[in-house]
Amino acid sequence: MKSNLTERDPVAEAAISRGGMLLIGFLFIFFTQIIYIVLSSGLQDFLASTGEALDAWRDLLYALASVACLPFIAVVKHFFMPSEGSTPKTEITKQLGIFSISKKDGANQLKHALLMWLIVFVPLDLISYLIPGMLEFQTRSLTIPPSGLYFTVTMFSLFLGLSLLVHFFVATQEELMYRGVLQFQGQEKVGLNSAIVISALFFGLSHFSYWFNDTTQPIYFPIWWAASGVFFGLMLALYFRTTGRILPMILAHWWNNVVSTIAIRTYLSTTDAVSTMTFLGWVLYLPLIFCGIVLAIFWRRTIGKAAKLVKKEVKSYLKQPRYEIFLDIVFGLGLWMVLLLMSGGL
Repeated sequence: MKSNLTERDPVAEAAISRGGMLLIGFLFIFFTQIIYIVLSSGLQDFLASTGEALDAWRDLLYALASVACLPFIAVVKHFFMPSEGSTPKTEITKQLGIFSISKKDGANQLKHALLMWLIVFVPLDLISYLIPGMLEFQTRSLTIPPSGLYFTVTMFSLFLGLSLLVHFFVATQEELMYRGVLQFQGQEKVGLNSAIVISALFFGLSHFSYWFNDTTQPIYFPIWWAASGVFFGLMLALYFRTTGRILPMILAHWWNNVVSTIAIRTYLSTTDAVSTMTFLGWVLYLPLIFCGIVLAIFWRRTIGKAAKLVKKEVKSYLKQPRYEIFLDIVFGLGLWMVLLLMSGGL
């Protein structure tokens, strides 16, 4: 019979495993920032001359820094949270495997990206912008100098091109951090569902951080933004949990961000949220939602399977001990605080 001294404390073990996940997230953020600083310092004169394209170049450097960190994080995970029979090489191969696209599943990945974008992202974004004051809040949050310079471009075609570049790099960087590293590397120790919840909570709270740029604004705007971000994060994380492929999340995230920037750009030209959403509702959002409905009918079996999966995973997660759910919330908040402190948000 085991003595009390030799018995393991499940609460302590759960906390330690989540601490390892927090460490992985912290190291990824820290070393990505270091690589970005090195890259940007070497291109300082060039970046100063890019004008409205500054966001695109800066976010490209962040995306490159994030990709460059992946092998390093895989090796760190091997030494801090070793798996039986793993080697640094196998960990790197597993980490880079999230980019895998085969002939068989390439079309399938594109299908899921379209479904996530048109059925999940677009309708919720439309609901968000119909909340009085929400479009204005997001506009102020995303156009704080020196960010958002591409919004000042006069030609819409040039603005759209820059927006496509900026948000492809942003989506790549964010999906690698939240899903590609945090969830992928943490799920082995904390469990799949806990990794999903922690990464989704961290992702949603990162949107709340914009409030700290101007705390005179009503707090319910960033609360809604964070809540919708958590929902998006859960949907993206559940897909990643099922397939282990990151491209569909990058695509859905990318396309949604571009649509949001079109809404913000239109609002900047009119400063009238009602007329902006009336116009965009007819020419942009409703056509996209209609396309989503058509695809939902055509791919209804896929959606049905996804709905069953979500229901199953939610039930499974809620059956966990309450202390594990509590720790997931605490460590999700902890990761957000790390990011906030590193970015100078507090």
